[in-house]
Amino acid sequence: LSIRSSRLPIIMDAAERQFGITIELEDFIGVRTVKDIAQRISMVIARQGGTSLQPATKAVELDPVRGEILSSSEDEAGLKRLVFSHATVEWTASVPMNLSPGESVLLLSPDRDDGVAGGAGHILRLDHGVDTVPMHFMQGDFGPGEEGYDVRTEEGACRAVDKIAGLPPLSGMVITFCQGGLGRLRDMADVSRLLRGLFLLLKAFLQSPAKKFVVLIHSREDTETPVRLLTEGMLGLFLSAAQEYPSVQFRTLETDRDSDLRVALRGALDRGCTVVELIHRDGGVFTSAGNIAPSLFGDSSSLNLSPGDVIVMSGGATGISAHLARCLVPFTPRLVFLGRTPLNPGIHLAKPCPEDSPSEAFTNEFTSKAPSPSPSPSRGEGYNISPPWRGGDEGEGDVCGFTNDRISPFDPRASEIARTLAELRSSGIDATYHCCDVTDPEAVRAIMGEVASRYGKIDGIIHGAGVLRDGPLSQMTPENFSMVTDVKFLGAWNLFSAAEGAGLRFFVGLSSAAAIQGNPGQTNYAAANRMMSALLRTLGRKNGAIRFKALMLPPVEGAGMAEDPEVRELMKRRGAAYIHVKELAGLFCRELFVAPADDDWVMFMRRLPSVRTSLLNDAVLPSPGGELDGGTVSFSPEDFPMIERISCLTIRREELEAFRSFSLKKDLWIADHRPFKFIKHPLVSAAMVLETFMEAARILYPHLHVRGVRQVRLMDMIQCPPKGPRPSRISCRRAGNGLPEVWCEVSLATQDISPAGRFTDRFTPHCKGQVILDGRKGGGGYLGEGLADFPVRLDELRTKPMDHKKVLKWYKGRSGLEGRYRVMEVLDGAGPGVVRGRTIYRETRDFANLRNAQYQYSPYLFEAFLQLVTFYIAAMDPSERRSMIPTEIGEMRFLRKCRLGEQITLEARMRAQDDKGIAWDARGIDDQGRTIMQVYGLRMRWVSD
Repeated sequence: LSIRSSRLPIIMDAAERQFGITIELEDFIGVRTVKDIAQRISMVIARQGGTSLQPATKAVELDPVRGEILSSSEDEAGLKRLVFSHATVEWTASVPMNLSPGESVLLLSPDRDDGVAGGAGHILRLDHGVDTVPMHFMQGDFGPGEEGYDVRTEEGACRAVDKIAGLPPLSGMVITFCQGGLGRLRDMADVSRLLRGLFLLLKAFLQSPAKKFVVLIHSREDTETPVRLLTEGMLGLFLSAAQEYPSVQFRTLETDRDSDLRVALRGALDRGCTVVELIHRDGGVFTSAGNIAPSLFGDSSSLNLSPGDVIVMSGGATGISAHLARCLVPFTPRLVFLGRTPLNPGIHLAKPCPEDSPSEAFTNEFTSKAPSPSPSPSRGEGYNISPPWRGGDEGEGDVCGFTNDRISPFDPRASEIARTLAELRSSGIDATYHCCDVTDPEAVRAIMGEVASRYGKIDGIIHGAGVLRDGPLSQMTPENFSMVTDVKFLGAWNLFSAAEGAGLRFFVGLSSAAAIQGNPGQTNYAAANRMMSALLRTLGRKNGAIRFKALMLPPVEGAGMAEDPEVRELMKRRGAAYIHVKELAGLFCRELFVAPADDDWVMFMRRLPSVRTSLLNDAVLPSPGGELDGGTVSFSPEDFPMIERISCLTIRREELEAFRSFSLKKDLWIADHRPFKFIKHPLVSAAMVLETFMEAARILYPHLHVRGVRQVRLMDMIQCPPKGPRPSRISCRRAGNGLPEVWCEVSLATQDISPAGRFTDRFTPHCKGQVILDGRKGGGGYLGEGLADFPVRLDELRTKPMDHKKVLKWYKGRSGLEGRYRVMEVLDGAGPGVVRGRTIYRETRDFANLRNAQYQYSPYLFEAFLQLVTFYIAAMDPSERRSMIPTEIGEMRFLRKCRLGEQITLEARMRAQDDKGIAWDARGIDDQGRTIMQVYGLRMRWVSD
């Protein structure tokens, strides 16, 4: 029976569990039948001390991580954000590699002028007695007795491979990169061709039965050159190869001018260190390490996106790209998708297309020339040893071409693109699609030129295109290697080059955890993502005004390349936990709009398989600094003074649970808020309840901005006795989908107090409502169509004005409000159903523990609205002894925060009145006549002692 290679990971995992053995990939390379598998398992059992091919008498006990198959709901917590820096390498023990005299080592260098290669060969011959075989990979023949091969060409690479095959069995291979020889690299396409050639030479070396090590030596001086990109591509390749060939030592070795080459090479050949990357710098030895690092909310370098900004997204309008596009809807950008799937020009996007029916006529943006279709393997034909990183980018999946010259309207990918575009357009987004192969620089230049000409700019690029051609290194073809690397690496370069002069402000590349850890069966994929990530880092150093980020993604559930039930089961047994595509969308926005620009390589993860070839310090949490812990984002208490603790934040479900205790000792603003003299204790003000709501929503969506509230119900007063704090719980979750604005439902419940003055175990909801957010920063809010019948004219006022002295007299005689809550400055007057006055905006220190607390809006302006309509009663009916309390807010929106000391005119119109209360519309305008804040449906209810 023939075994499909893509099934081998499942078979290997089952055999390990059934027979209690550990199988390496090398053990299964080349198997084709059930008989082959049985023989290999028998061989492994014998090697590991077994005697026969018999099932284990007792089921092998899996450790808790390997045996756990987590459902989505069981693993909502534990999201981590990692950034990368250098960490000191520590050898647990020295385990020198055993090299014997007479063994052969291949010395690969660009040309014969490479002194590092000569020095390494001298050290190996002198210290280990091995024979060295020089080979040059960047130029042709020199003359008699000297050979060289330009492996950038197919002919040169084939000749070099044949040469290696004809050599005596090789124990090692040393590759050196010097700027002199590699300085002949003409462009990025040349870098990609050279990587492919070196891949073929590595593949040829690994056929040697004597193979022991591969070392790549490069210089720190080449940090900003194409040599660095090539080095990073080789490092990604090594990280995966090390897992396919655990008996071979793979190492990249960076040296500086002061490095002792003999010492550095000795360390590279020491098995006491397991990491692949070694960096010799300033007398120390380092490697790259990932460390948990939540981003801090409020970074001044955060990115702003304005309505109409243009974002180009490669990878098509499907899968992960479609989800990222949806999360950008609150910013109302123009979205331009690039993909290789041709769309039938006869289909339109007036409405979403059914899953399994032909689309209707099409009005999509469509380039005049689509790439010529070509046959491609179907999904699943690739060899996937451990495919969790298939979720690491969006990509075009396995789509490289098509078997038909004309795409069928039933094509599922084309239908998904149509649905995505229709959905985005129904949300008010200008979304277009172009058929374009990102590896074709001319095609990319033409499309990007068209986009820049149409819109006048290109603000951002999200590069998510990618293909998979998985397989063991020994069986990977050069075509499948370069196909994967070119889409990632050359695609990124082509997109940047075409948009560089069009006002580009950010470039995000969707990379993969395979670029950091490697992945068996994905040497091409790991190399591609590592080299692309290095390209973005290099471009970021040269283009300081543009924000570059590479996001190393783990396997993604719900979209992307890792959505295979058996793959998911296998990877969770191996200790990998997926993140959901909805979580990815939220993390993406947090990273783009909240996180520091300097964090150019960022990894999101829950849990990844443990490997010894790279360092991830994902269990070491950063020291607490007094911030609110929001998982991948932390928040300063001064930016969120009404939230005391975040109990639970779930990005996937878009839910937040938080805690707040109200106390007279801590909350200085409470003591001044006694609106009625007959109440025993001061109250939590409605203005501060709204601030609490807004802060909860902003923590849930730190990349969005608060615009107001709607459908607020203030069901009961919250009294604050002096004996102790009044605990409360805040709940926040998203309400509805598909709107340019995001609405969050928020509620606040406080712990009940018994008649004896003691706290009970029950929490009772006191208020609830919705918070309105969007992506526009600063004064970019939206007030709607405005209030009918405004402004309030002076000729509508019937009562005399109340100057500041009269206002203060009313406060003293009729209200218990003190200090900061005496916000009314003057009352211009009132008339039938109208009232007008003024306030001077002031904020004092409202919290004993916070000196510079910031608010999401201007709470004392909203408080002024409440008091304005109360003064209407005082002006129109001075004999009325009852008071009023707010109970409902239809909608309140604001355009900006008030400036301290700013005078604001307040005006309100009555909309309804009955025995229970009065409903108002109100607004506050600045000295230029511009509305700052307005309220619809503010309902005030009568209360009395």
